[in-house]
Amino acid sequence: MDKLEETARALGRMLKDSAEYKRFVGASEAFAEDKDLKDMLETLAVKERAIEEKMRSGAPVEVEEKREVTQLRDKTRDHPRYAEFLKAQNDYLVLLKRVNDAVNEAAGAEAGMEGG
Repeated sequence: MDKLEETARALGRMLKDSAEYKRFVGASEAFAEDKDLKDMLETLAVKERAIEEKMRSGAPVEVEEKREVTQLRDKTRDHPRYAEFLKAQNDYLVLLKRVNDAVNEAAGAEAGMEGG
């Protein structure tokens, strides 16, 4: 097996063992199992699409429709399971970016040395 592939697999295992990844997986599973939250997000998406379609077609959007979407968006955003999912997802993405930046930095340093 190529040394680079071996190192990449080791990095993958390290990422999988990270607290950020484990928290993200747990939050994702909890999110997927929450029928009420999924229903709320689906309702929000349907109402947002309806408003977008009205705006595209030039039809008036009622104040009550906008208020309903805003309230539903706030309720969704404030839902503890959804908030935890978004936070865990963000933390994992930050970890991946840090790893990617480190790889790019190392590759850039190597490339810079070759060019000099």
